[in-house]
Amino acid sequence: YTGGSRRQMRRWLGGAMAMAGQGTGDLGERMRRAFDRGFDEGCRHVVIIGADCPSITADDLTEAIAALEECDMVLGPCGDGGYWLIALRRRAEVLAGIEWGGPSVLSATLGRAKEAGLAAGTLTEKQDIDEPGDLDCLPWVEAARRPYLSVIVPALNEQATIQQAVASARGEGVEVVVVDGGSDDATAELAAQAGARVLRTSPGRAVQMNSGAAAARGRVLLFLHADTLLPAGYGEAVFEAMLDPKVVGGALGFSTDEGGWAMRVVTALVAFRADKLHLPYGDQGVFVRRSVFESLGGYRDWPVGEDLDFAARLRLCGRVAVMPAAARTSGRRWRELGVWRTMLINQIVVAAYWLGASPGALRWLYTWPRRRRLARRCGGSL
Repeated sequence: YTGGSRRQMRRWLGGAMAMAGQGTGDLGERMRRAFDRGFDEGCRHVVIIGADCPSITADDLTEAIAALEECDMVLGPCGDGGYWLIALRRRAEVLAGIEWGGPSVLSATLGRAKEAGLAAGTLTEKQDIDEPGDLDCLPWVEAARRPYLSVIVPALNEQATIQQAVASARGEGVEVVVVDGGSDDATAELAAQAGARVLRTSPGRAVQMNSGAAAARGRVLLFLHADTLLPAGYGEAVFEAMLDPKVVGGALGFSTDEGGWAMRVVTALVAFRADKLHLPYGDQGVFVRRSVFESLGGYRDWPVGEDLDFAARLRLCGRVAVMPAAARTSGRRWRELGVWRTMLINQIVVAAYWLGASPGALRWLYTWPRRRRLARRCGGSL
C-alpha cells in the first residue's frame, strides 16, 4: 500500500492478510520490490493486479496462475496500452526503463520479456479506470456516486443558526439534509441557500430525523442539531472510525460557546458519559451505519429522550466510537435556565428514563422549569 498507515489499512481490511508498504520509486521499482518480497518468502508464483480494475474476479487469478505453468510471465492487457495484471514464476528484470502511464506500457514490458528470454502469455483484455468517464462502463457506478455520509439536521425556527450549521457540515462525499418541522421563519429558505436539501415534515425531532434518514442516500447517517457546528475534518474522522467493522456508530466530542468553570464541569461529565458509558447523545453529532439504524427501527417517536433511548439501544449492537474533535453547540439553553439547573433537569430526565418512566412523564419533567417560570410570570399555577 501507499498513503495511509498500516493501522488504517488493518482497520479497513482486517488483520487476516499480510500488508507491506510499496516504498519509493516509480511504478516499476515498486512492483519489482513486491515480486522480490514474494519470491524471498518462497512463493512459486507471484501475481500483481491493479487496484484500478474493479472487474477482476477470482477466476481471472486462477487463470493467470494456471498460465504460469507454461509461461514465465503472464500479462492481462487493458485497452489503453497498459495491463491490469502481471504474473511471474521467477525473478526477471522486465520492469526497468518503462514509461509508466503511457500508451506503450504493455508492448514495452513484452519487449523486456523477449530480451530476457522469457516466454510470455496474455489474458483477456479488461477496462481499467484512468479518467472519470471510464466509470460509466461500470454497472454499479450510480451506487458508487452516492455520498458516503448524510448529515441530517432537524430544524424548527432556526434561521439564526441554520446556515452556519449547514456550512460546517458540507464537504466532499457528504450530503446535508435539513428537515424543517414547519418553521414560521426563513429556516427552510436559508438552509437551501446554504446548499442543503430541504424536506418538510410535521414537527417532532424523532419524526424529522427518521424522515431525513429515509430520504438520505449515504451509507452513514450523522444527526446534527441546528444550533451545532461540526469541526473541520469531521468527515475524515468519521470515515476512519467506520473502517473498523466492529464500530456501529459514534459521535463527536462535546463543547459549547458558553464559558465558565461550571460549563467545563458539564463538558467533562458529557465526555465521561460518552467515552466510558458509551452513551453519546444530544449535541454531539451522533453518527451510525445506515444498516444499523434501520435494524433498530430508527428513533422512537418520543417527545423527549428519543436520543438517549437510541444511544442505549445502539451500544448493544457493537462498538461506539467517540471522536477527539468536538462539535460546538450553542449554550442558549444553559444561559436561559442556568448551568446547574439545566444539568439537574437533564439528569432527572435520564434517571427517569432508566427507571422506566413513560415518554409523557419524561416530557413533563423536561418542560417543568419553563412551565413554572411561565406560571410565575402569568400569576397562575402549574
